[in-house]
Amino acid sequence: MPEHSARQPQGAINFRRLLIKAAFFIVVILAGTTAGMLIASQLGLVDVFSLTSPSPENLQNASELELGGLCPQLEIVGADDDTLFLSELVSRRKTIVAFVAAGCGPCYRFIRFIGDSGLNASADMQVILLAQNPESLKEETDLPIWQVSEEALREYEIYVYPTIVGIAEDGRLTIVSSGFSGQLTEDFLRDNI
Repeated sequence: MPEHSARQPQGAINFRRLLIKAAFFIVVILAGTTAGMLIASQLGLVDVFSLTSPSPENLQNASELELGGLCPQLEIVGADDDTLFLSELVSRRKTIVAFVAAGCGPCYRFIRFIGDSGLNASADMQVILLAQNPESLKEETDLPIWQVSEEALREYEIYVYPTIVGIAEDGRLTIVSSGFSGQLTEDFLRDNI
């Protein structure tokens, strides 16, 4: 009988060790999954933290551009050195404006997305790219790339690339997104601009 009573505590200790190991492995797996989701979200690969339905109101906006506001009065320069205001290009047409930069991975993904989606070939919608150095992006796309000054970007606090803006036919901003997230699908853009 003494041997039997000695085994119970030993069995209980092994069971506790097993529970501690299992808890440790669960914590490690959850920590790794959370870290992976954070990294993927920051790289724009997935939008894992959106628990609500995608809408223009829950897009990240780090700029001074506001939903419902009018198209910004940015002076832009075309390939032929023609200067005009962005609002002149937008007049009475749904427009996607993307502020992009050379060397920006999410910008290149957005440019490829636009080309693959066919939004740029739509009769009722146009896509305009704005960059400080348009020449550095010419090989990436056939889309028109206009030059925008650093001062204009500072005025509207556009420091995140790409910053994607949807402009309705009446010139009002319907989408402002600092970064290219998984929420910005072709259907989402068509439905919300």
